[in-house]
Amino acid sequence: MAHRQLEEPDITPLINVNLVILVMVMIIASHAAKLLPLALPTSKDDKTALLEADKAILLRVGKDNTYQLGGKSGLSADQLAAEVNALADGSIVLVSMDPKAPYAALVRALDPMLARPTLQVAFGRPGQAPIKATAAKE
Repeated sequence: MAHRQLEEPDITPLINVNLVILVMVMIIASHAAKLLPLALPTSKDDKTALLEADKAILLRVGKDNTYQLGGKSGLSADQLAAEVNALADGSIVLVSMDPKAPYAALVRALDPMLARPTLQVAFGRPGQAPIKATAAKE
């Protein structure tokens, strides 16, 4: 009795069908994405204000756990809290962090600002444009 060697099945048609299905899915998905409504979140008053650099008070978080607020540098966390409490209501604070600064230093800087809901806080570096901050209109 002669044994026949089994041939491997030809999978070329299977690959062709899969590629056609893939192309169809990609085309349908790209068109469906354009047709789906997109609901973007809005602020409480549905307005956004551009932050003007000359009106913002710059807060720099240093890599050595020191802070600079406005013109005062070398501030500790406690000194920063006192300076933040002295800011006028409605002040805009632009927070800029050194890339090597510990995250905990940023959290310590934000704590006194979160206690003052009348302050506006934005994040970025001076010279970036545009920097957007939510406007707190009363």
